[in-house]
Amino acid sequence: MKKYLIILFLFIFNIAYALEADYETFGGRTISSGSTLGDYIAYYFNLGLAVAAGAAVLIITFAGINYLISGDNFSKRLIAKKMIFNSLFGLFLALGAIAILNTFNPDMDTVIPVINSQEYVDGINLVGPSGKTWTNDNLIKTNENYTGIEWLSPAEDLYSVYVFEKPEFSGDSIEVPNGSSVPVPIDHSIWFLWNKPGSYILYNGINFTKGTDKQLPFSSVKDNKALSTDIFDNATKSIKINQPKPEDDPETEYGAILFTEDRFQGNCAWTFHDIADLSADPGDSPENNLPIGLDQLSSIKRIVGLKAGDAVVTIYNRANCQWFNEDKSSKKCTIPTASSKQNLDIVSFCEAQNPGVDFTNEEILSIEFNAGNPGVLLKEGKNNTCQYFEKNSPNTCISLIKYGNIYNPEEGILPAQITLFSLKK
Repeated sequence: MKKYLIILFLFIFNIAYALEADYETFGGRTISSGSTLGDYIAYYFNLGLAVAAGAAVLIITFAGINYLISGDNFSKRLIAKKMIFNSLFGLFLALGAIAILNTFNPDMDTVIPVINSQEYVDGINLVGPSGKTWTNDNLIKTNENYTGIEWLSPAEDLYSVYVFEKPEFSGDSIEVPNGSSVPVPIDHSIWFLWNKPGSYILYNGINFTKGTDKQLPFSSVKDNKALSTDIFDNATKSIKINQPKPEDDPETEYGAILFTEDRFQGNCAWTFHDIADLSADPGDSPENNLPIGLDQLSSIKRIVGLKAGDAVVTIYNRANCQWFNEDKSSKKCTIPTASSKQNLDIVSFCEAQNPGVDFTNEEILSIEFNAGNPGVLLKEGKNNTCQYFEKNSPNTCISLIKYGNIYNPEEGILPAQITLFSLKK
């Protein structure tokens, strides 16, 4: 019996995982990365009722067959009877839950009443025969014929959505400005163009325009390790960074580190401002220096920074943030808050801060987070490849960072430049 229960559990788990991964609609709801707790409860309650009914039918069938073939074996017949009784009892409980919910809301179209998350969340509602389906993230496929769009976010936060005629953002598309409504048939897909604070928008044209080889800009409010999964790899020529209004959030500013390879690797540039041309010479500004270039962007690390932070770090040429005063080969260098958002040459800066401390050809093996919530970007000097570090555990020391992508002493590839960011906690 335990074996069958384990198999059944794995079967149910795989169904639930597949539904969430593919953003399938169930019981009038679609799960996305922006779904609220109420949406998850409603979604999985509907799913649980359906699975419970299906499981009861399967178990009753299995027990019935066992009962018929058990012959005069009293023990097997008793077990089969118990299985049938327990399954029927569970099925009656599920049906009772539906009856109770229908008593409270007899006019509902779905199995359970829709939790009114649309009253306090952003995004859109897709209006269809089964009610409203809420989403605030790109939807790779619609699963019913929706008659229109109901907007929850204002135009200043959500410019528009693009509706594609095929799943996975393929085929022709139309831009639907905020406030407008169009039918969204089954097997279409929807792409969001966010403009709320903290989001960034990528354009495949210079000066924030749509290029000729793509049908849409790309907007996101999260890190992106691989733009290839969002059909925007190596297709970016300009970027907008949407900042909060000073009266709403006077302390926070948003930025981004742009990488030429997936998983935050390769060459990089960083910015807290819009860049109209990713190949342009930034002049005296440390941002976008060296420029990342056109059609090079493959991954993005968002920076949620403080305009006036207190981040301080110390770099060491020994593992485990170790330094020995009596050992002249043991070296360390502290990067203070005043140096935040500056591309610092490690050798010259550390010599100026600590006369006599020479980091020439030194391997930086560990970073200590002394104060605040620092973000540290290291860039090597030969190929300009980069690696980014944050404090992701109670441990204040990141050790043995040489196993990243900015080290190859045999070829003279070592960290040559450091940039400090003061992050919001």
